[in-house]
Amino acid sequence: MTRSLAAADEWFGVAQGVVKLLANTINGRQVVLSLAVAGDWFGSLPHLEDESERRLINDGETCTPVTLLAVPLDRLRTLAAREPCLTVVLAKLSHSNARRVFDMFTERVSLTAEQRVARQIQMLVKRFGIPCEGGVRIAPYLNQQDLANMLGASRQRVNVALKRFERDGWLTVKATGIEVSCAKSMAEASGLTSSQ
Repeated sequence: MTRSLAAADEWFGVAQGVVKLLANTINGRQVVLSLAVAGDWFGSLPHLEDESERRLINDGETCTPVTLLAVPLDRLRTLAAREPCLTVVLAKLSHSNARRVFDMFTERVSLTAEQRVARQIQMLVKRFGIPCEGGVRIAPYLNQQDLANMLGASRQRVNVALKRFERDGWLTVKATGIEVSCAKSMAEASGLTSSQ
């Protein structure tokens, strides 16, 4: 299910499930900015923006059954006025989102496609990994196009990298998702240590 969130009139909190946060590029491609899970919030910062500039760059697409908490912007303003510490929290969330976009840009210009795929898989394992017989399975299920959209890369490049990792015995692509069997090798390929 996809819900367009272009009208920035609510602040969203994920109570249960996983939501892909999407942005559309100038050329019409879609990029996955992040996967929001229980406890994550997304939306605009209404009390920091002029009304004329207020917009939400994200669309949301559910990966699993989801329960969202929607807080109308006027209610959020009232809460922020009553609880000034909420403004600090919202500023931290905004900074975190901006940092994520900056990291995506620097990785795109400084790493090979294969390194970027390996790094994304490592991050997904760290955040969504579920132990399984062969190692760790990434849940929720993400296909090659999902990975490509997360990296701003072509599906073909992602496919080439995954095939190489499969040949080397580091992971297996199954109908139920990607299973990583050698996290250390994946970390080395991505430029991350297995503890990062």
